[in-house]
Amino acid sequence: MRQKRGKKRPCNPDNWVMKKTKTLRNSGLGYVSYKSKRSVSARKIRPSCGSKCRLKCSEKIKEEVRQQLFSGFWSLGDVQRQREFIVSYSDEIKPKYRYSSTQNFRAMNRAFYFDVHNVRMRVCKQFFMATLDINARTIQTAFSKKSSTGFVAEDRRGKHNNHPTVDPEIKESVPQFINSIPRNEGDNVHSVIEKQISRHLRASPIYIPDQYVTLIQSAKKTGLPYKVHVLNHETFYDLKVFAESFGSNFNVNTERSTVTWHDIKIIRVEKQHANSFFYKTSYENEEFKEIDVRGNKRSRPRKSMPSQISSQLVLAYSKKIPLAENKKKDIKDLIQKRIIPQYY
Repeated sequence: MRQKRGKKRPCNPDNWVMKKTKTLRNSGLGYVSYKSKRSVSARKIRPSCGSKCRLKCSEKIKEEVRQQLFSGFWSLGDVQRQREFIVSYSDEIKPKYRYSSTQNFRAMNRAFYFDVHNVRMRVCKQFFMATLDINARTIQTAFSKKSSTGFVAEDRRGKHNNHPTVDPEIKESVPQFINSIPRNEGDNVHSVIEKQISRHLRASPIYIPDQYVTLIQSAKKTGLPYKVHVLNHETFYDLKVFAESFGSNFNVNTERSTVTWHDIKIIRVEKQHANSFFYKTSYENEEFKEIDVRGNKRSRPRKSMPSQISSQLVLAYSKKIPLAENKKKDIKDLIQKRIIPQYY
């Protein structure tokens, strides 16, 4: 049995674009910046310090070993562990002379090392940075995270508490505003009926309109069932002729302002005002505005609503509307091919 998929998908941070970009960056691989969309090339070993180096780094450590050191450093894939590597393979050296007459003493020197065949070999700073393809700022940042006890502090980027937040009053006002909007019961009825029809279509097709009547009546699982009023051609009236008999103003209100129907949110009709209807263009408005369908022009006398409405109504159809010939032909063809059972 296939598991039903919920509306909310589970969180999978490994598939986030920013997460993938961060993993590539920390692994020394090429990536595309999430913010600037700039392509950044992969890390690679830079040329060594050369033959003039006082420590003779190039002679002590061959290119094959440099490649192993480079691969091992970037395979860590975590900026925290990379900083710990830099700190653990470098030492601060106090200079021999520090002049006491100046306020700014000479900064501490640093010695850098690599482990080669279990032997700790000292190298110069240029060789250290070129082998790992890092810069002086990376080393400076690693030492700034080092505490007095020798531990490297955790990377706190994105883990602070200074995140932008939404005012609690705004959060509370959103559900209050939603709850203040009048509920349309028709939307709920429509949703229940659509679910019932969808469930039925998964099991078997619908061939005739009478099947919809049964489905609608049985759509409600609790409470009284829906009442279905079946309509025919004698149920529809020609309202165009009826509307012309008493008025056709639907765009100008009693304040002589033009009304845009797309802006209307609520419409109300009252029995005692048969010639008018009332509307609101915002849920926050307290008062309704009125539109008199008879018109507002002073030069033209207003028409009154006919006293006997039923006598003014004319049937829209005098007989059943027949099927179009092409449609009837297609239905017969489906029956002959037994796509529609012959019973129907």
